Amino acid sequence: MGLLSNCKVTVAVLLIAFVLSTCLYIGHRETGLVGSIHAKQNKTIIGHQMLPNNPAKQQNISVETMGVSPVNPRQTDAPRDNRCTMSPESRFDCARDRVLSQRDCEERGCCYAPLADSTGPPWCFYPYLYPGYKMGPLSPTVGGQAATLTRATPSYLPKDIPTLRLEVTEETATCLHLTLKDPSSQRYEVQLPASVPQNKSDTQDVLYTTEYQSDPFGFIVQRKSNGRVIMNTTVAPLLFADQYLQLSTTLASSLVSGLGEHYTSLRLDLNWTSLTLWNRDMAPHANANLYGSHPFYIVQEEDGLAHGVFLLNSNAIEVMLQPTPALTWVSTGGILDLYIFLGPDPQSVIRQYLQVIGYPMMPPYWSLGFHLCRWGYTTTKTTRQVAQRMHSADFPMDVQWNDLDYADKRRVFTFDPWRFRDGGGFP
Repeated sequence: MGLLSNCKVTVAVLLIAFVLSTCLYIGHRETGLVGSIHAKQNKTIIGHQMLPNNPAKQQNISVETMGVSPVNPRQTDAPRDNRCTMSPESRFDCARDRVLSQRDCEERGCCYAPLADSTGPPWCFYPYLYPGYKMGPLSPTVGGQAATLTRATPSYLPKDIPTLRLEVTEETATCLHLTLKDPSSQRYEVQLPASVPQNKSDTQDVLYTTEYQSDPFGFIVQRKSNGRVIMNTTVAPLLFADQYLQLSTTLASSLVSGLGEHYTSLRLDLNWTSLTLWNRDMAPHANANLYGSHPFYIVQEEDGLAHGVFLLNSNAIEVMLQPTPALTWVSTGGILDLYIFLGPDPQSVIRQYLQVIGYPMMPPYWSLGFHLCRWGYTTTKTTRQVAQRMHSADFPMDVQWNDLDYADKRRVFTFDPWRFRDGGGFP
């Protein structure tokens, strides 16, 4: 009988412990659910020029933000897992400058989440609200508006620029111009043709609206007619160091063309690819940078409209494309000098682009004839013999070219002193 009583007491104790642990578990789960519901209810549609301090989520039609305060990732009240929870396609690389271990990645305040495929989305990526520049108030200038951007703490890049100046100019009703530069140190800026028209338009006529997130800094450009997001740079931090400039943005659609010269299809591949803009003499083939650099792209929007973006920068540039859809500009110097063309059709976008960079020159009449050129005309005598044989055989030929054989040690504006000693006296 005593043994039976002891068993009953033991069973009762175990039941009470089970009930208490179950209640604690349910309470923990309910707390987590309340936090998630609160985050969802805290979403707001942006409708003002200055955005609240929230990360803009990637949307094509409207911009939504989560109600989270922009503080240091290590000090935020939000669990780290929440800030790192995003689809792989929405990750922006936090280790673009070098390969990082998990420890190195997390020391930067970034998220580390390996995937089965090492060639696609980055394993080390920025969390929501990664610390960056803080934007001060906009003030009027002669050309438009300006604001000061400051960093409370340096980024992980060497020779970080702590203070930037943002300048915003509504060049025309269809062209928005934004620059980010170091106000304390002169950096090289590409000069545009003096004949470029600057037709200011009334604010009511412009085809775009511009909104800003103050901390961390970012801007959003939308098409006024339908609210479509043309650019959204709040998705990843702005980086600006002496020899490393980085700016990311979402794209309005995956129908993207441009960023030449490269041997690619007309529609660019956004599946985690990159394009290098660094001129070199190279026969056209895939995955190589070629003769020219054109940091300009055009996007076909879903309803047939189009817009274009031009980065006026002559330094070495790499453009990363990802299926978000989004892209990231990285430059080794200069300033971030962006022109955004609102079209609204592709022909208008190209016309607006040419109004900024200048129109092609009218070709001379002789350049429209028949040309002959190749590598391997080793002397002026060889070149003359080729031209004479063409004429003797009655082949039409208006221009005879020499490749780099003529130069002294391949240096431009020179002639080889032996093989082309009379080069200046052609023909």
